[in-house]
Amino acid sequence: MNEEWVIRVFSVSGRSRVTVNSNCNLSTLKSKIASSLKVPEYQQLLSLDSFGNNLLKGDSLSIKQHGLYNGSIVYLITDATPQITATQIPRQMSTKDLPEITSKSETKREFSEEDRKLSSSTSLSGNQMVKSDVPKFKSFDYFISERNYVTDDLPLKQSYRSIFIEKGKMNKIPPSVTLKHQPYRHVDHLEMMNLTEAMKFVDYWKSTLGMLKQRVGWMYGYYREDNSYPMGIRAVMEAIYEPPQEESFGSDGSLILGNDTFKPSVDAIANSLGLECLGLVFTHNERDELLTSQEIITLGKLQLSSLKTTHYTRYPVNTFVTCTIAPCKSIQGGDPVPNAFSVSDLGLAFLRDGIIDETKIGDKMHIPVRDGEKGELLPQILENGKSTKKFDAHWLVVRINESAPIQPKPFFSSTQFPRENRVVSQKPGDISEFIKNRLASCPPTSYELLNDFHLLLYIAKIFDEATTISICNSIVNKVSIDQHLLEILMSLS
Repeated sequence: MNEEWVIRVFSVSGRSRVTVNSNCNLSTLKSKIASSLKVPEYQQLLSLDSFGNNLLKGDSLSIKQHGLYNGSIVYLITDATPQITATQIPRQMSTKDLPEITSKSETKREFSEEDRKLSSSTSLSGNQMVKSDVPKFKSFDYFISERNYVTDDLPLKQSYRSIFIEKGKMNKIPPSVTLKHQPYRHVDHLEMMNLTEAMKFVDYWKSTLGMLKQRVGWMYGYYREDNSYPMGIRAVMEAIYEPPQEESFGSDGSLILGNDTFKPSVDAIANSLGLECLGLVFTHNERDELLTSQEIITLGKLQLSSLKTTHYTRYPVNTFVTCTIAPCKSIQGGDPVPNAFSVSDLGLAFLRDGIIDETKIGDKMHIPVRDGEKGELLPQILENGKSTKKFDAHWLVVRINESAPIQPKPFFSSTQFPRENRVVSQKPGDISEFIKNRLASCPPTSYELLNDFHLLLYIAKIFDEATTISICNSIVNKVSIDQHLLEILMSLS
């Protein structure tokens, strides 16, 4: 498959990059370098190391045969002077750039107004999409392109670990950290493509539970490019799996995710359909906080466990999205609206390096810094220019726009099968009844007959994962369902 690869070129003049086809040969790569750095091909020697010990020879050989891949580094050895067009990197933010301290009421009002600007929230009781204003965050790829693809100074490439003072040695003091909002995000937009699925999740919470008990679910879907943002990424939600809810929330309503033994099977079934886990969706009642400090820590741990290092810069990228659904506080008796978030890279780095003290969370708005042991030095945390032992939790929150399409085109052709882990339990007879109802609009040989996410999950529970994946393969390849299996399913009662 032809792909566009980024090859990084290191030379005496600095660092540059060229984009080539993955199937091109070495001669084409040299031609691209000649065009970009103004170094003729006959004056180029390309090597895999800076000393020229591993020269790339054979211009007719493909770059794959030379062992190159997307993001590879090649060293340009030449007598000429490469000409690199530099991009000026903005200076780092200092405490002088921080806004003046305002009262709590003013801060809450400003944050609420900013939320309304950033969000393209859509009421889940309708199909209208509200357009967002100009995004306040840059997509990650666009952000690093403006700084010549330098990622070494970003939080997940930094260490915030403490050090223990050793007598008789020169000890390096950990650098201080100035809190500021992350200017980029790894996912720019969450789209509820399967709007019916989302509405059924909300309706059960509103109508059956009366909003007295909260619900949590795992979102499944896929990622795609989003042309609404420069080099943007969009997460598209196609299904929601609702795990056992007994231990999902604490007595105070805080989010607590228990061990769900069926979740790996759900992941495998989704993967066989070309889908993956996008993140978490959960409900809460009306409150001041968009996310509480405990929720930020819980979600940060989930994001840490799903970090991806497949980015061409080798920077750990996280595309985990969290969506909350709650009544809009500004509208009396209004419909619940979604709000999408992720935890910032700095928040993940704090959790990774043990900076946060989870045992001392005293309120929903602040995150405490761990006290050092005897002889231990932790990085100094600066908030509004002052050292602090607890800071506003929303420094670690990154807003993500969300919407629902006006004309949804979901992957699953049905959303009628009963949901898992609800008051009324699923039973084998639901399968035969579902199929009989579907036969009114689908022929028995159609691959669409069993194309319902929750039906597939229940078949895996009462049979096995392999049986469900065989059905998924028929759906993906658009071939007829095995008729013997269909007869067995229709005989269930």
